[in-house]
Amino acid sequence: MKRKNGPAIDLNAFLERAAAKKRQTKNQSNQLQLVVFQGQSGSGTNMPSEPEVQIPETERAASTEPDIGGTSEDNESGDESSDEYDDDGNCDIEHDPGLRTPISGYAVNDQDPVRRTFIALGPCRPKMKKEDFPQHMCGVMRHFQPKWFDEFKWLEYSVDRDAAYCFVCYLFKDTNKFTSGDSFVNGGFRNWNMKARFRKHAGEINSAHSEDEEKHNMFITPKASISESIALSNAQFKARYLARLKWSLKCIRYILR
Repeated sequence: MKRKNGPAIDLNAFLERAAAKKRQTKNQSNQLQLVVFQGQSGSGTNMPSEPEVQIPETERAASTEPDIGGTSEDNESGDESSDEYDDDGNCDIEHDPGLRTPISGYAVNDQDPVRRTFIALGPCRPKMKKEDFPQHMCGVMRHFQPKWFDEFKWLEYSVDRDAAYCFVCYLFKDTNKFTSGDSFVNGGFRNWNMKARFRKHAGEINSAHSEDEEKHNMFITPKASISESIALSNAQFKARYLARLKWSLKCIRYILR
């Protein structure tokens, strides 16, 4: 092969030099890839190593100890929660109304089971003879009359406090409508010479006690038919209508005198 206006070129020598240069370039590329791979794997001597994290001896010992059902605090709290229930799985129940925990004092999820337990027990009515009830001064020396149990189905008696309470108001009272002056709900009633206070507590059909009594009846008969609910509403409406009519007639008679 000849160049224009120049000396001739040996073609074989030219191809050998090109092939040698190509092999040299390929070897350099392979060596670069090997160095990069070793650096990523962390085995290279030029890559900085991560600092070792020092673990305190107390944490290391705690991590190596086996977990045998939680810490002592967890075990203590578990024992306390288990003490709140008896062998039948019910919350701790005190039948005497003077010693009871208020319904609001129980957890929300436990309140209905507690109510069912109390309803199964019924109002606290100790089997005591008339003369066994303690006396105290109410104008004269008087004591609780057990015959009142037959007259007032909601009535119950605390031996510890020597006082009378309302069973349905304890179970279903609305704290927003509750008045602290009602001793049948708060503290207990002990004025045995004032029987009229029993009827005053029960009040009219729209009283707080009547609402609690209705809640009690609905609670023990949750599957009552719609017709029964309608009939009950009609009876209440009729009673209120008669009460308004009665007082309207009294007002008219007073004006016409």
